[in-house]
Amino acid sequence: MAKKVPAAENQTLRQFGTELARLRSLSETSQRTVAGHTQISPQLAGAIERGERYPSLEFSQKADELLNGGGLLASLWRKMQNDAYPHFIGELVDVEPLASLVRTYQPQLVPGLLQTESYVQATLTARAVSKSGL
Repeated sequence: MAKKVPAAENQTLRQFGTELARLRSLSETSQRTVAGHTQISPQLAGAIERGERYPSLEFSQKADELLNGGGLLASLWRKMQNDAYPHFIGELVDVEPLASLVRTYQPQLVPGLLQTESYVQATLTARAVSKSGL
C-alpha cells in the first residue's frame, strides 16, 4: 500500500481541524474536554485541530457526538481517508479491507513493505557471508 499523503498536504484534514475548532467554539467546549471525552491527550486533540495529525474514526464519532456536529466530523473523516492516499491508488483503499486474500507479485527479494533499511542491510550481509563460505 502506498504511503499516506503527509498531513500538511491533505486539505480535508485541515478542513476537519477547522470544523472541529468551529464546533468546539460554538459549543463553548475546551480542547481538554474534547480530549477527555474522546480519550486522547489534549496535545493530540490540539494537533488534530491544527491539521497536523490524522484522527481516528472513534475520535471523529465521539467528538461529533459531544459537539453536536450532526455527523459532519464522521463524514469528513471518511472523505479524509480517501484523500489520505495518492490518487493513483483509486478504490483500492476501500476494497482492500473487504478482500479475503491479497496476492502480490514481487520480483525483488522481499515485498516492498518489508524493505526497511535494516532489513535490506541484514539480507545483503547474510547473502555476502553465504557466498563467501562457498
